[in-house]
Formats: sequence, C-alpha cells, structure tokens
Amino acid sequence: MGGVSFSGSTITELTFVAMLDTGWYIPDFRGAKRLLWGWGPSFSASNLTTFLMEPFDDSFPEHYICKNWGSKSCTWNYRGFGPCRRSSIDCSSSEYSSTPWCQGIEFYDPNRTGYYPNLNTINTYYVRPYSDGQCWNSQSSTIGAGQNAFCHVGSSGNPSCIDTFCNPNGTLTLKDSDNVAICSKAGESVTLGSRTIICSNPVHV
Repeated sequence: MGGVSFSGSTITELTFVAMLDTGWYIPDFRGAKRLLWGWGPSFSASNLTTFLMEPFDDSFPEHYICKNWGSKSCTWNYRGFGPCRRSSIDCSSSEYSSTPWCQGIEFYDPNRTGYYPNLNTINTYYVRPYSDGQCWNSQSSTIGAGQNAFCHVGSSGNPSCIDTFCNPNGTLTLKDSDNVAICSKAGESVTLGSRTIICSNPVHV
C-alpha cells in the first residue's frame, strides 16, 4: 500500500470519524478542530474492525440511533433528550444525493442489494432533542440543566438532566442537590434521592 496526497481534497466528517473508529488510521490533529464524536471508544469499549459494513440502523450503537419511534430517550452525546423520530431521505433526489447519508450507500451497499424497500431511500431513526430538553443549556427550563448536566433515564423510562462527573476509575458520579450516586456500568440501577436512575454507559458519557 502506498500513500497518496491530494491537494485541496476533503472528506465528510462522517467518513472521517468512520475511518478513525476502524483503528487503522492515525490522523494528525494539529491545527484541527475538536471532534464531538468519532473516537473508537465512543462506539464501543475498543476500536471496531468491521465498522461500517452495514446500514446505519444496524451498525451504529444504540446511543446513536434509536429503535422505538416516538419513545423518549437521550441524544447520542447524552447532552439532551427528546423523542425518537424518523428521517426519510430519498437519495435519488438532487436535494439529498450529495449528503453523507446517501453517499454512505455507495460504501455499505454499492450493489443496492435491498437493505430498504426503496433502494434509494434511507429511513434513519434518531433522537431529536426538545427545544427545552438541552441538558447543557443553563438557560433551559429543563430541571437539572447546566454546564455539567448529562442525560440519564429513570426507571420509569423518562430521561432527565443530572449533574454528572467523570471519575479517574472510569465511574460516573451523579449529583442532585445533596444526593449522590455512583454509576460503574451501563444499565446499573442507582438511587438518587427519591429517584431510581438507570446508568448511562460511562464509556460514552
């Protein structure tokens, strides 16, 4: 394999983070902007060697793409919450043909083998945050919103914003007024005051 350099060429952010998460590419970040997503551990506990070989709905982890339309959940970065919504994109239209989602078809289904009923349509499910469901925005009317707030889901299934701090040992400390709870793994139930919280994955927060 030989290296090739093209002047002025760019790739989409989605393509870049997909390449980064394979573990095969080591980018030079000097002078580059900070990524909000795209590190291998943001997808799983280790770099993935098979990403992205299937449609987004199948290959993206649950915290990126939701499964149950209409249900409320945390956004992919746990900085907000909202309903699970469907976005249908017709890749045969000029409006969407150049989008990363449509260009992705050439990567994971170049022969149009039929992952979707309409081979040129992508149905993507994702959590669209409510306007008042932004945990990071201290001006939000959401209870618990603030600079250190992240989304966690309660035992009732309702998401909420809770002050969250990362610990050196890989656990999370949740704080609500005078109440404190420690999350050590995803799916763990902890008591925070009068609430039972289902811990988000510390690796992803």
